[in-house]
Amino acid sequence: MLRALGVSIPGMEGFLADEISELIGSEARRVVPGKVEFLATAEDIIRLNYASRSGIRFLILLRREVLYPMSLEEVRRAAMDVDWPAFFGPGLTFAVRAERVGRHDFTSVEVAAKVGEAVVSR
Repeated sequence: MLRALGVSIPGMEGFLADEISELIGSEARRVVPGKVEFLATAEDIIRLNYASRSGIRFLILLRREVLYPMSLEEVRRAAMDVDWPAFFGPGLTFAVRAERVGRHDFTSVEVAAKVGEAVVSR
């Protein structure tokens, strides 16, 4: 089973959790406004992306960690710990989109660049 993240409009987490339960039988819990976490197979995530009415998108959650100290180097270190080759290999393209929360000395674009570096290095 994979840890998955369902994204919806903030305030709709309860509806999304109910829909996930109905469609794949997994229990979801709210983690932040607009997002719920649950366990699923890769096939379940594909099904939710096609069949959900309250979810905007469904993603595999590869890593979730509070970094301390919060720095771009810690972001890169955390990204290096993910088993990227299990999901794709050389010759395939990928994109990294980062969404940081709070105040930091770096931007979301810089976070995405560090994660991208880690993926390529791994």
